[in-house]
Amino acid sequence: MKRFSLKAPKKNSTGLSGQMAFKWKHLVVFATFFAALGGYSLWLSFADNPLLPGDINNDNKVDVTDLSILLSNWGLSNPDVDLNDDGVINIFDLSILLSNYGRTITPPPPPPPPPPVPTVSLSANPTSVAAGGSSTLSWSSTNATSCTASGAWSGAKTTSGSQSTGALNATSTYNLSCSGSGGSGNASTTVTVTGATGEIATEAQCPNQNNASASVAVQNTAMICMHNVGRNANGRSSLTQNTPLMSASAAKANDIITCNEFSHTACGRPFDYWIKSYNYPGLCYGENIAQGYQTVRAAFIAWMNSPGHRANILNANYRDIGVAVQGASSQKTWVMNPGGC
Repeated sequence: MKRFSLKAPKKNSTGLSGQMAFKWKHLVVFATFFAALGGYSLWLSFADNPLLPGDINNDNKVDVTDLSILLSNWGLSNPDVDLNDDGVINIFDLSILLSNYGRTITPPPPPPPPPPVPTVSLSANPTSVAAGGSSTLSWSSTNATSCTASGAWSGAKTTSGSQSTGALNATSTYNLSCSGSGGSGNASTTVTVTGATGEIATEAQCPNQNNASASVAVQNTAMICMHNVGRNANGRSSLTQNTPLMSASAAKANDIITCNEFSHTACGRPFDYWIKSYNYPGLCYGENIAQGYQTVRAAFIAWMNSPGHRANILNANYRDIGVAVQGASSQKTWVMNPGGC
């Protein structure tokens, strides 16, 4: 009878146990490598979207919708789906999405709106006064807690209010700045003072300006003198007495009295009817009228206190002038026709 015997394997032989040791060693290496790679991809994704990596459609959860979007962009370059910003949609992006699959977040509340910026309004009534006159300043603000004045006034002011300027002898500008948590707002207003800085001639400069009984010729001379002093004080050239304009002014004064119609179109004639009739050659001209003032000075100051009439007097385009005075008492009528261009 034949006999068989089995030899036990030696401890140092290269059998099955040696092969198993080799495979586990490599598996650990591979697992470590891919874990590091996945961790790096995840870190990139967190840097790109710290709230919820993998939430491609921004609905604050990672679900099948995000997965569908990622797979439909597989292999493409789409920055809205590229979770790790490596330029292509691939296994790394899928790994990031799957590692966050099922997660949801509650987004932080929006930041509060910034505080509103203050608004400021400031006005003067009236905006033009004669020398020595006063005006009332009125102001208001919104979203402000304090106000400060500068310019022709100064000091802390309430956030709304009014006050008198007091007697004014020079054109003055008033500034107001109001502040609040939202910043500051500013406003300003100017009160124009007529008769300031020598624009209203003295009696010595223009004689007979207060003489209501002087002859028409003397009063006309005084009126032209008043105009030129006022213009010179405001940097304008003097006007020259012009015969056609003098005749036109006298005719207009006569129309106003005859037709008892205080109007630039008295007796139904256009305001420039007499200017054209007396063949004034200038290309531009104007007209001021007044009634009831007894002296040259009173009529001239009334014109200077009216913005429209003042503009006619100080218009830099004018070089000629015609004036007239007719009537008495309440019918005393004044006319001034400037021309030039």
